[in-house]
Amino acid sequence: MGKNLAIVFERNVIIPCLFVIVIYLFLMIGYNKSVSAQEQVVINPKINCNNEILFSDLFADINYIPLETKIENLISEPSKVRITDSLIFIKNHKPPALLVFNYSGNFIAKIGREGRGPAEYNWLRSFCIDEKNRHVFIYNKYPDKLLIYNYDGTFVKSHSYKKDIYMNDIEFFSDDKYVLMRDNRNGETPFSYEFYTSNHQLIEKKIKPLSFSMKGSFGLTEAFSYYAYNNIFIVKENLLNDTLYSISESLEFVPRYVFNFGRLTFPVEVQINSWEIALKAQSNGWESGSEMDKYIMPAGIFETHGHIILCYRLNEKFHWGYYNKKTKKACSYKNWGIRNDYDGGPDFHPIYQKNTLMLGFIHAYEFIEHVNSKAFKNSTPKYPEKKKELEKLANSLDENDNPVLMLVKLKE
Repeated sequence: MGKNLAIVFERNVIIPCLFVIVIYLFLMIGYNKSVSAQEQVVINPKINCNNEILFSDLFADINYIPLETKIENLISEPSKVRITDSLIFIKNHKPPALLVFNYSGNFIAKIGREGRGPAEYNWLRSFCIDEKNRHVFIYNKYPDKLLIYNYDGTFVKSHSYKKDIYMNDIEFFSDDKYVLMRDNRNGETPFSYEFYTSNHQLIEKKIKPLSFSMKGSFGLTEAFSYYAYNNIFIVKENLLNDTLYSISESLEFVPRYVFNFGRLTFPVEVQINSWEIALKAQSNGWESGSEMDKYIMPAGIFETHGHIILCYRLNEKFHWGYYNKKTKKACSYKNWGIRNDYDGGPDFHPIYQKNTLMLGFIHAYEFIEHVNSKAFKNSTPKYPEKKKELEKLANSLDENDNPVLMLVKLKE
């Protein structure tokens, strides 16, 4: 479990006061109840469900949004998406860019640009949205700083950090607070999470990650999973912490679920030797994969009314683990996405959840290929009349167009 939960009392200390002993026992009883109250999610790729979990089991509706394609807003590798009530913000990996669209898919603005000027980023590592002030925070790496813009892309100001913080991601979890997630890539990061006000005042540091010693450093882009559900912010440090926490209004980390991957748990020894492992795999042309591929690598955690959903990679393949909150049982499937029996459309691979909404993408050429496939033509989805709408959309696309956003609504 998360090591921060341990209540440690120094041994061989004589406590003469009975009152102190009573308080100690009270705390320990409370602690044991807290630990036992956590649900354990056992993920085993070999355990399949009796009846396959499908799109229509989890979701009520899906909206396909083709994103307008212009020279100034081309999207080749969408890597992060965030939404407000009226706008969609999309981070493209290469070339680095942050683009804004409305819910009709119309291009609105480009936020900042690549460069080394005071209002430019040389490494767009991540971003988040300050909805209260209608600001966009872009985290730039080398040097560590936040670039702050209005929704229309106008530069407002920047904020610099005093030292290299190995930030992996950043997210607003309330109207006036954001959390900075620190990558423990060298085993020496003191805290995994730092809370700040929207004016960048440090509030608190939380969760000490596992300490270890290694040569160099090695980090993963998917080091953290997080989402909002029922307006509660929920987080997990993916590799070396097995606990999924919710963050309370008082900024406490409340354990909700503990993941158990058994023999497929990522070992700390592999993290320590990860640099050498990656170099070896690279020298072999990645043909045989790497030692890291032999363990479960979480790539996203989501939640519905009835399930905790874990997307993970194993042996270079995507898997989906479903934990049923009612039966307390889990199962797994090997597939790129959640199988779509709703309208016969492409399988859904969510990358972000905001309460009852989940979002994912499919490239235009993949969408066209899917609709033209025999599998689509021969499918009998739950709503066959919606197949015609997908055919119409596919006919309106060019294979070089921007991706199609898939906006999905959860069942109540």
